[in-house]
Amino acid sequence: MADFLETRDPAKVCRFVRKWIMQFPKYIPEAAYIDRQFAMLVHLNIQGNTRCRFHRRSRGCKIVDGCGTYAVEGTTDFDEVDPETHFDCGCLIDEVLLDFYLWKTGQAKTGSARDRVVKESMKQDYF
Repeated sequence: MADFLETRDPAKVCRFVRKWIMQFPKYIPEAAYIDRQFAMLVHLNIQGNTRCRFHRRSRGCKIVDGCGTYAVEGTTDFDEVDPETHFDCGCLIDEVLLDFYLWKTGQAKTGSARDRVVKESMKQDYF
């Protein structure tokens, strides 16, 4: 990560490191807040497309949003997506990075005094 921050060269970040950052919330949590460009880089897949965690995990399956028949699928028409504000999956960059930050840094704690304090990350869940 330090090499990337100095040179801004995406080749300095191994694709396996990017994959691990996206799979495990506790692996390099600084990736979510140290640099916006780095946080966007870890969302890059090997085809060169940017996808949010939701669309990366649910690729190829229909997921219904709510009780209707509408599916949450992003977009397949990359010409209509503005690359300055949206990832290739169709999601807004700011919303994806906020979700990524909360996923990497957020923890739930028990509020009961009689229970021991338990902290748990979001694991593979998403908003």
